[in-house]
Amino acid sequence: MTREEAERELERRKQLRPELTWLVVGSEIAGWKVASVGLAPEKGEAREETVEFRDETPAEDPRPQQNIDPWAAGA
Repeated sequence: MTREEAERELERRKQLRPELTWLVVGSEIAGWKVASVGLAPEKGEAREETVEFRDETPAEDPRPQQNIDPWAAGA
């Protein structure tokens, strides 16, 4: 489902079950879904939040390399 399709489905479900809180969840890679949450809808202003994913490559280890044999400690 595309995000636009999920948003249309969200509006349809809000009409059917207004006592639930409905969210569009997912990503471009995994696809989009409409989910209900067990919370009452807020009466305030709605907001949209976009989450950016970080690069999954690990950072370099900042610790200095030491060439100590494992059996040398505590000798």
